[in-house]
Amino acid sequence: YLSTAIGASEVRLLELADAYRGIASGILAEPHVVARVTGASGERLYEAPLRGHEVRSSALRLLQEGLRGVVRLPSGTAHSLAARDFAVPVM
Repeated sequence: YLSTAIGASEVRLLELADAYRGIASGILAEPHVVARVTGASGERLYEAPLRGHEVRSSALRLLQEGLRGVVRLPSGTAHSLAARDFAVPVM
């Protein structure tokens, strides 16, 4: 619902993080908290499935560019993250 974007409903932290991850990466996937569990000798006991599909949408690209633009504003609080030497892309 559109009202969720302005905080009109409750959202769990994992749901919120998954929404932002999907916006940033353009990949829709089932969120999980634990990626992998290994035993003492290194054997794999559990690994979360890595299923997902890529979203190719002009609307998504516009949303991503809008989020990048906020970081680029010289008067914005996150402007320091737009520095060329910052290690990861920021939106």
